[in-house]
Order: sequence, then structure tokens, then C-alpha cells
Amino acid sequence: MSKRFKAGKRAGYVDITTRVPSPALRYLKELALKSYGGMLTDMYKIMIEEWFQRELWAKGFPWRKTQALSRREVVEEIREHPDGTKMVVPITVTRATGWVQVNMRIPEALNERVRGLAFQYGESPSTVLYTIIFWWTWWKNPPPEVAAKRAREREEKRNARATA
Repeated sequence: MSKRFKAGKRAGYVDITTRVPSPALRYLKELALKSYGGMLTDMYKIMIEEWFQRELWAKGFPWRKTQALSRREVVEEIREHPDGTKMVVPITVTRATGWVQVNMRIPEALNERVRGLAFQYGESPSTVLYTIIFWWTWWKNPPPEVAAKRAREREEKRNARATA
């Protein structure tokens, strides 16, 4: 095992990091609880294996870039001095983006495949993993409200074609 990767508590597993929007992580945990006995590690393994079986990147599925956990902004603040004069002072503040870090514990072999794919396409492993998570939570297992909306849209299209 390469020394760059932190060895997981399970033999043959390593931790690899990505970032996702906070609601996506909540939904991932919900899916794991509902379908995988709460075992995120098992779901990650199945999710990544299925991604590699389907080879969606080769069929044009776009890479999804991660965002930073926070960003810095310069805001202007008006300060009043004891002599009564006012002055605009730029202040740098750090704001959360709503994205959170996810440490995924996956088998070493899958880790190598993720890193190899990232290298091959000039992407980061974090981008590859976020793309897989996006596909898994938005297309493979969409939230019920999203699935219902897509079903309504398909039905409307069918009805429009039938009346045309």
C-alpha cells in the first residue's frame, strides 16, 4: 500500500477524500441507512464498482467539479473614529459554501482505479468521486420528489405527443 494514503480500519481499505454539498451527504446517509444497513463503506464500494462497470465517463457523463468548503470575501465596513470622522475599511471574512468534506473508505483496488481514471482524464480524484456521488444520488437513486417530477414530465411529453 502506498504511504500517501491513510490505511483504513478495515484491512485492504484506504480513506480517500472528496467534497459534496451538505444536502447530498445527508441523502447519501439516508440511502445507506435504507438500503445498506447504514454502512456507507458498503454503499461506496457498490456505487464505485457500478460506475466503473457502466463506464459513464466514456459515454459523455460530465465531470462534476467540487467546491471549496469556505471562501473569502472582502466586505466594507464603516468605522467611526473618536473624533467623529467615518472611514470605510475593507475586511476579509470567511464564509461557508455549504459543501462538506467526505472521507470515503474504499478498497485499495478501487482507490487505484479512481486515481488512474482521474489521471487519465486530467481530473482530481475528488472530482471523480463527486461525479460518482452526483450520478448515484441524482440519476441512479434520485430523491422521491425528483423522481416524481421526472415521471410527471415524461407523462406530459407522452400526452403532448399523443395529441399532436
